Amino acid sequence: MKSYRIQSAPSWLALAVMIVASGSVSLLRAQSINAVYLESNIGSTSDSNSVLGFSNDGTGKLTALPSSPYLTGGTGIYNPGSTSTALDADKEVLLTPANTNGLQYVLAVNGHSNTFTSFTVQSDGSLTQVTGTPVSSNGQDPVSFALGFDLFTGGYSWLSVVNKNEDPAQNQGNKNATNVSIFKLNNYGKPQLISVGTLALTEGSSPSQMLQITDSSGRFAFLDTMLTTGALSSYKIRMTGQLQSINSVNAPSTGAEMQGLVFHPIYKVIYAGLPTLNQVGVYSYDKTTSSLTFIRAVANPGKGVGWLAADSTGTYLYTAEPGTGTVTVYSLTHYQTPTEVQHYSLEKSSKGETPSAANLAFDPTGAFLYCLDSANSVLHVLTVDSSTGELTEPNAPTVLDVPTGEQALGLATGMVGSSSD
Repeated sequence: MKSYRIQSAPSWLALAVMIVASGSVSLLRAQSINAVYLESNIGSTSDSNSVLGFSNDGTGKLTALPSSPYLTGGTGIYNPGSTSTALDADKEVLLTPANTNGLQYVLAVNGHSNTFTSFTVQSDGSLTQVTGTPVSSNGQDPVSFALGFDLFTGGYSWLSVVNKNEDPAQNQGNKNATNVSIFKLNNYGKPQLISVGTLALTEGSSPSQMLQITDSSGRFAFLDTMLTTGALSSYKIRMTGQLQSINSVNAPSTGAEMQGLVFHPIYKVIYAGLPTLNQVGVYSYDKTTSSLTFIRAVANPGKGVGWLAADSTGTYLYTAEPGTGTVTVYSLTHYQTPTEVQHYSLEKSSKGETPSAANLAFDPTGAFLYCLDSANSVLHVLTVDSSTGELTEPNAPTVLDVPTGEQALGLATGMVGSSSD
């Protein structure tokens, strides 16, 4: 799939994040700001990485949040013109739900610094860096978060960080640098590494994303890997923070890559991007054991499918295809057999670039689907037809204030702030 990689289009290095809680700053009251956060991923200049924040006015028009961008204190991945998989990942930025103190936090990776940073969300949606961060990711090239909010008793949440170990500017020979590392976070947002919670991965496996789920049936995590044998693996989350391996299912064709995961919001089903096959894989998992089973793969009309999103009702599935600059809509009426509804081509921005497509995320109302063109650092706001699931783009794409050669990463959305102080 190298020919389809949009220069570092955000990868799918999944991770089971169980985070939240950070210290200081005003409590959040009536939430009213429809916000979206992403990161500049600036890597050509040290300590210049930042989080960009915008508000959506309800029509899809974006306005920068006060004082945006917000420096992370770290350095991103600089990989201009490369076809490597270094930036192929998802969930590089995370917005937590409000904790028991009414506070929310934004987390962002610093891929070249091997750290991550947490911010407290202020009442106007702006961000303030949490004291004591950034912190080490306990590996190399962190690329993704997953959240387990208040997972066990005691008010703690668990943050899983996926370390991809593919930064071209770092020595990738350290076999211990490719892993998933588990951190404990309390209501002050200070991450604490759990020493027994590091899941070592095969060097070169190129993980891109981890999903984590907690429900009445248990606590499970699912991790994809791109290279080696492209696989989806299942784990049970122990109360100690350890990940107990359950089973692993290879991609449907030998040597095929896997990138991008999303849960069906109702049924025990996971959809995965199969970029080198131009297909979407459908997998089920057992509600008691979390054991995975491959169901089928369905055709994708684009090139390099690797980022996915599902609407909150499980009616439609959306996939981003970097090689064609498209987003495909599938009906999930038969949830184990996605059926194509629309193959939408993104609009050019004022830069006149050939569009690409990467990270996808719904706004909290479900009326808009964000699509980040990482290769060109352009953010598209797509309107979703509530009846058909089809997409349109009534407003011009937002050109991000990112230096030439840098590639923005990640999308996190939610309602934040308050209507009055």
